[in-house]
Amino acid sequence: MINLLGTAKREIEEIIKKLTDIKNRVNKMAENADFKMLFDKRRDLFSIGYDIESDSLGKSYYDLLASEARQASFIAIARGEINQ
Repeated sequence: MINLLGTAKREIEEIIKKLTDIKNRVNKMAENADFKMLFDKRRDLFSIGYDIESDSLGKSYYDLLASEARQASFIAIARGEINQ
């Protein structure tokens, strides 16, 4: 039983280490995400995407409360990238 507890402890420590690494990578990705390039100030909406061939915002916009658009809006507002 003692051996099993020692093994479980080592495995839990390894899981914690992996989860900490994942958390750090996700935080770095979130910090580096720039939502203001997708925001159309004239329409006051987020574009659904960016057309790299024409180097411009896509022609479609989030005008509903889609969850991913709402999250992007909250993040961009919290960072001060766009006005509330």
